[in-house]
Amino acid sequence: MKTCFDNLVKIDIADDRETIKGMYSNEGELVPFKREVKARGLVEVWLDQLQNAMRDTLYKCMKDGYQLLTGDKPPKREDFVMNDLHYGQIVATTAQIMWTAGTEDAIQGMSSAAWSLDDWLKTNIAQIE
Repeated sequence: MKTCFDNLVKIDIADDRETIKGMYSNEGELVPFKREVKARGLVEVWLDQLQNAMRDTLYKCMKDGYQLLTGDKPPKREDFVMNDLHYGQIVATTAQIMWTAGTEDAIQGMSSAAWSLDDWLKTNIAQIE
């Protein structure tokens, strides 16, 4: 699997030996699929279905994570990062999205608040600490 997909080291297969239930990262993180895949028939067909299941699952997880962070009551950053329901790639990508949005806001805010980038820097330092 490593040669076909980045950071996918193995798949989670059911006892029937043909149902793929999820994927494992190199770090040992299991991401269960939203829709299971049957590994039968032509390998090209079920590998394509596997790739679609991976993409669909990560898309849904990403969307859920982003909506949670931008919703009415977003969790604290450390609670979001440490929650077992948020997979590493989802946390990393949503963090990058949120950082980019915050940086854009700070840059655009410079016209009305000259120190908005300094304030944004302080926010980032506090988050890292």
